Amino acid sequence: MKKTYIILVGIMILVFPGVVNAMEFESCPDKIKVDEEVTLKLKDYTGDESKLTWTSTSTDNATVNPKTDKKEAIVKGVKVSTGDVSITVAEEGGDSVSCEFKVISNKSNDATLKSLEVEGFTLSPEFDKDTEKYTVKVKKDTTEVKITGEATDGEKATVEGLGDITLDKDNMTAKVTVTAEDETTTKTYTIKFEVEEVVEVKAFTLDEVEITGAEIDPKFDKNTFKYTLKVKDGQIPKVKSYKSTDENAQVFVGEYDKNKGIVITVTDGSKSKKYEFLLPAKEYNVNLSKLELVAYPFEEAFEKDVTRYTATIPYEVEEVTLTAIAEDSNATVTHTSLKNLKVGNNQITVTVKNGDKSKNYLIIVTRSEEEELAEKATSIITTGKDKNSKNSDYDLPDVDDPDSTLNLITVTLASIILFTAGVIGIIFFIRTSPKRLKKEVFSKHEVKKSSPLVEAKAKETNELDNE
Repeated sequence: MKKTYIILVGIMILVFPGVVNAMEFESCPDKIKVDEEVTLKLKDYTGDESKLTWTSTSTDNATVNPKTDKKEAIVKGVKVSTGDVSITVAEEGGDSVSCEFKVISNKSNDATLKSLEVEGFTLSPEFDKDTEKYTVKVKKDTTEVKITGEATDGEKATVEGLGDITLDKDNMTAKVTVTAEDETTTKTYTIKFEVEEVVEVKAFTLDEVEITGAEIDPKFDKNTFKYTLKVKDGQIPKVKSYKSTDENAQVFVGEYDKNKGIVITVTDGSKSKKYEFLLPAKEYNVNLSKLELVAYPFEEAFEKDVTRYTATIPYEVEEVTLTAIAEDSNATVTHTSLKNLKVGNNQITVTVKNGDKSKNYLIIVTRSEEEELAEKATSIITTGKDKNSKNSDYDLPDVDDPDSTLNLITVTLASIILFTAGVIGIIFFIRTSPKRLKKEVFSKHEVKKSSPLVEAKAKETNELDNE
């Protein structure tokens, strides 16, 4: 029996060699892209590979190039085919096998949308690029809507049907069609518009609100619409739940704003009321910690809450130096000009600004008028010129000034010394005049002729005079 089986197998190999050596590909794609290369390989081929021949039914669409080992060949897409392209490998005088496929474009075939909206309305269901049909509720008097969207493939794909759409009883459907870059793949999104029933909202209030992460002040009451939101340390306030008084009302809960708080709006689409849960107003410090004019003290003691100060400067001073320091280092301090101060009152405004608050400090600087000279203390050195004259011999000292007092004493002593010297000079002049000398000579001549007693008296008198 065993011998018989071997004989039969041998006969089959001789008579039907193609059955035993049947040819097939390891894999065959159903499509390849233009410029794409794939490798076709015979599976478990044991025949004479030198007798293998590879051919393409359309070299315009796909080419085939056998490798050195002819059991494999490189197939390349050339251009898009309208039908199947067949690649065949055959043995000389023997078996063959074919692989059929389409050559498709190498351009993108993505025809989906990345976004789709109807401005002012809500899509149902929520948009998804793979969902093609949507419904939108509109009001009875809505005659036009605006549709916006963007292709997933950006500028490579084209989108039709966006923009303003007119609605009427005969046209309540809009279609948005996306054509892929390959210009053959398309996808259409359909939006059906339905007129919503008009429901009257009788109450625009909330019966209750629960906010986590913060306390509200005062306690919630549906008729109170403004609250202070006291945030707990390290927490972010969030509306956990709410209940509208009228179930037909729409309620919109705003996101928490760290600078403002939370706003909840109750509306019917046209009328609305807002509940505001606001953060405490930030206090900005706009006080000064120091304010002074260098060298010219204010008449008032500085206090941060006192905003008006006065000071007097001499006529000779036309510019002052100001020191102004804010209590809060974040505040800015500015002031008006400190130069070219006029005679009389000058207003200097110091402004402290912090956040949205500001505060002004007013300084009245009085520049003294030029003083007139008083008459000189003595007639000897009086010139008759007043203090305003540029040729004035001297200015009358200010008795309140220590240096001026010293100058007054000096002038007074000088005047006394000059007066004394003048008196002495007059006396000397009188005593040494020619008339007096002649008289004295005559008196002495007469004395010589007189008696001894008279002569003695004259001598005594001369001695006294000499003394």
